[in-house]
Amino acid sequence: MMNAPQESDGLLAPARSKPTLYTAAAALPLHSPVTHTPTTTPSPPSDDIEACKASVIKTEDDVYAKWTPSLRLRVLILVGLPALLSPMLVTSYLPALPFIRDQLHTTDDMMALTVSLYTGVVGIMPLFWGPITDRYGRKVIIVFSLGVFTVGSVLC
Repeated sequence: MMNAPQESDGLLAPARSKPTLYTAAAALPLHSPVTHTPTTTPSPPSDDIEACKASVIKTEDDVYAKWTPSLRLRVLILVGLPALLSPMLVTSYLPALPFIRDQLHTTDDMMALTVSLYTGVVGIMPLFWGPITDRYGRKVIIVFSLGVFTVGSVLC
């Protein structure tokens, strides 16, 4: 059985600086053809695989392993609810379109416009929410968005 890889083996050595990539194409004139020879990274011997896995995967330091079951459930609901609301809203809205059209005395084209506008807003809003969540945090924005959605749903 071989010893666990050391830093000097290059398998577990931390990246000290960004390596510079030198290619043969940089040294050749533009009219010279460049051939590519594929390279493979060496794999550790079969008896060292478990030692490598044990040294890389540390479950006791995992952030999520420290979460309580109730915290995991709250995070799942907080992240999963917004992902479910968009398809659920469209699924409940589309069958009601003829009824809404008749109640509002409007045309099919105007009803199709509402579906198009909804789809466009759902597609464009991540461009705005992304930078805002980077600035203020995801939890604040998700809770705020769910609050606006809930108030808008109740009032409409």
